[in-house]
Amino acid sequence: MTELKFRAWDGKNLFLSGKCDNYQLGEWFDAHSKKGLNGKENIIMQFTGIKNKNGNSIFEGDILSEKHKCVWLHFIVCFGEYKESEGNKNEGVGFYLKAFREDTKKYQIINFYKKKVEDFEVIGNIYENPELLIEVKNKRKYDDERLEEAYQMGLDSGINGANTTNCNFSLFDTPDRKGAWEQGNKEGLQNKKEGKRKPIKRWKW
Repeated sequence: MTELKFRAWDGKNLFLSGKCDNYQLGEWFDAHSKKGLNGKENIIMQFTGIKNKNGNSIFEGDILSEKHKCVWLHFIVCFGEYKESEGNKNEGVGFYLKAFREDTKKYQIINFYKKKVEDFEVIGNIYENPELLIEVKNKRKYDDERLEEAYQMGLDSGINGANTTNCNFSLFDTPDRKGAWEQGNKEGLQNKKEGKRKPIKRWKW
């Protein structure tokens, strides 16, 4: 039987219920379902029933990470209705993972029990460690900008000819960047052939 445990976030602190019987759990809910420091009702999160390899209980709202095939995956543990992003795209109600994958720069919805989450590391939670989510968003934005930069430099090279800026070696430091540059260069050459000139964004190195 899954151990029933909960925690509450009042806007500043997390409060754990610990292992309780039904009566004790009822008392805990009465004490922690009131309004928190932010004037809103406390956020209640449930234990998933699984502990990770370090013995840490995994709760709704936790942020997990896994190193898999040299790619770091970030997972947010959620509870509610969901529809999986890939495969059979199963739907359900329960625990699921909102996953961010750095190589594809996309979020995926995955059934919680399809992953071996006991091997994951709990790196924080969305309430006490919001900076982890910001880091993920900034990482995604940064990579998108780097691809756009490579594309624009390729475009500039195709239209105006190669130089030390639009053919800088750092533009080819990843396959994605190289591909974006080649695509821009191809379009630039075509634009030059057709007599078209596009405004080129000059990037600061």
